Amino acid sequence: MLAGRTGALCFGALAQRNSVSRDTVRRFVAAMPQDSYKVCDINLRQNFYSKEVLLESMGICDILKINDEEFVTVSGLLGYKYESAGDSFTATFVASVLKGRSVREAHRFAVEVSAFVCTQNGAMPVLPEKYR
Repeated sequence: MLAGRTGALCFGALAQRNSVSRDTVRRFVAAMPQDSYKVCDINLRQNFYSKEVLLESMGICDILKINDEEFVTVSGLLGYKYESAGDSFTATFVASVLKGRSVREAHRFAVEVSAFVCTQNGAMPVLPEKYR
């Protein structure tokens, strides 16, 4: 089967606007090798997406491609107030990868640091020692 030999798959919400294509994407991803890359390009277009499709897509991907406008829309859809913490996330992620952490570890740490930054006042809060 093709999915079992696939190293990477890119998919988005637009391609999943009907149940047949959505189920096809899900089955294909489930049949892919564990070490393959599942890239979700959110790609919000008109009203061809739903909260459920977005959550499911983000749950099965390894890499999420989302632009600033999509981030604002998705944040609101999920009930989060948009806070600009992207720079702290990106800086932490890149620094972590450069220091030898896996992509998964770097992502987890970047989320933790940017979540802290979102709770602070100002653009450059002093980070606790555990984040330095």
